Amino acid sequence: MFVLVFILRILFIEGSLSAQEKTPEASYDRSDSLYNIYVEAIKDFNMPVYNTIGNHELFGLYKSSGVDSTHRDYNDGMFKRYFGDTYYSFDHKGWHFIVLKSIVDAGNKYKGFIDLEQIAWLKDDLAKIDCTAPIILITHIPLITTYGQISKGALAPNDEELVVNNSQEILRILYSYNLKLALAGHLHIVEYTSIFKTESISW
Repeated sequence: MFVLVFILRILFIEGSLSAQEKTPEASYDRSDSLYNIYVEAIKDFNMPVYNTIGNHELFGLYKSSGVDSTHRDYNDGMFKRYFGDTYYSFDHKGWHFIVLKSIVDAGNKYKGFIDLEQIAWLKDDLAKIDCTAPIILITHIPLITTYGQISKGALAPNDEELVVNNSQEILRILYSYNLKLALAGHLHIVEYTSIFKTESISW
């Protein structure tokens, strides 16, 4: 999913760079070629491009792919080889941007989750900035969604792969900071939520 913040002249790619994680034909050559196509496609963009890992970037995660877990590019290995860290932060035009990996291996499948390593890193990262600095948080899987209710009925819960399972913990960490916007992809619907002082947009 593509999210372009026009005023800041910066482009985020919210995961779904390829469609390779579940299909039996998700061979190494095919998956690698999809990354190459994407890298070539963004070369001529006249603004910074920042990437977010999504479930479609988890190489060989499903048994049906036939990929062994010892493969160097297994799970997020291919993403790291092409783009580096799966979570990071940076400052741009007075805003602090935080990109998190919102997916963990749940045993040949994935679920939405921010792991303990990232939580410790996030706390350390926030301690280094002014608490009034405006923050934009980027994940692939959304922190909050009503997708379950929309698709299954008013009382239906969200499945674990649809939303970050420990999102409440992440939002509590960020509560005393100036989180202005949370951006996500994954669900392929446009969902806008305003909670407390934070706007949340999923695409």
